[in-house]
This record gives sequence, structure tokens and C-alpha cells, in this order.
Amino acid sequence: MVKIIGPANEFYRARLFEIICEFPAELDWKEGISYFSPPPEKGKSLRKFLIEFVELESRKAYQWKYFINKQEAIKAFEEVQEDLSTLTKSQLEKKYLFLPKTR
Repeated sequence: MVKIIGPANEFYRARLFEIICEFPAELDWKEGISYFSPPPEKGKSLRKFLIEFVELESRKAYQWKYFINKQEAIKAFEEVQEDLSTLTKSQLEKKYLFLPKTR
């Protein structure tokens, strides 16, 4: 029998990802020479943080929110963890508005 009501932490777990995107520096083509000169500076990187909810039974992951600031992401994740332990399944789903966007 499938359980459909109860504490949220019996149905979901939350996880926090740090996503780092590296963009290489542009290569400078030298006319008349068949090589690229090394870039004068390193490439750029972009760092984002993602909070996901994972449904324990089906293992589906629901992306909730992206953050640029690490401290904001950690604060939001701690709030999510507290909500998982205090809210019911339906209250959690309503508060975080799960959409069928799976990973």
C-alpha cells in the first residue's frame, strides 16, 4: 500500500549543489603564424548553487531554486531542512510549489 500522507521527511530529501561553470579565455590568432598565442589571462568562471528536492520513492528530483550567493543558499537550505522535519507532505509541496521539472 502506497503511503500518501504524513511527515514531509518520509517522502522527500533536499540537497544542495554547487555548480561551477568554467569559460576558457579566448585564443588570439596570429596572422601568418599557424598557432594560437596563449591567453594573457585565465578564463572566467560562474558559480551557482541549486536546491533540489528528491522524492524518496521514485527518486525524481525537483529543482527548486538557484542562488548566486553561497550564504543565501546555505540559509535557504537550512530553512528547507527545518521545513522537511516540521511540515507534512502536502504542506511542503504547497509551500515550495513542486513542478514536474525532473532532472
